Amino acid sequence: MSQACDRSRLIVLAKPPHRGRAKSRLAADIGGGAAARLARAMLVDVWSATASFAASPGGERSIEDQAAHCCDDHELSAIDVALATTADADAYPMLCPTPAMVPQGTGDLGARMARLLGDGLNDVGAVLLLGTDSPGLPGQHLAAALAALDTHQVVL
Repeated sequence: MSQACDRSRLIVLAKPPHRGRAKSRLAADIGGGAAARLARAMLVDVWSATASFAASPGGERSIEDQAAHCCDDHELSAIDVALATTADADAYPMLCPTPAMVPQGTGDLGARMARLLGDGLNDVGAVLLLGTDSPGLPGQHLAAALAALDTHQVVL
C-alpha cells in the first residue's frame, strides 16, 4: 500500500460565520447577529474537535490539554485536516491550530462535496467530510467512520 493510501483526510465544510452569510434560515427566527455568533461557535467547536482528534487519533485530549497545547506543533499524524471554505481566509475566525484551507468551489452542495472527495482521494486513501452542524462531536465517531472506510466505499 502506498504512503498516500495510509493517510486519511478530514475536511470540515464551512461558510463564513458572519451575519447574512451563515445560518440564514435560523437568522429569520433569532436574528442575523445571533445566528452568526452561533455559526462561529459551532465552527470553532467542530474545528477544535477535528484538529484534536487528528493530532491524537488513538485517544481524545481533555479540554484542559487542548487549551494548554492548542497551537503546539504536533507530531506528523496519519490524518490531514482541512477547512473547505466558500470565501477568502480572512472571512473566517482565528482557528487553532490554523487550518489548511481548500476552496469548496462552485455548484450546489453535492457538486462541492463530490469535488472535495475526488480531489482528496487523489492524495490520500480515505476522506471524511464534516459540516459544522455537529458541535460536541465525539472523537469516537470520527474514529468509527474512518475505520468503516477501511472496508466500505462510503460511510454516512
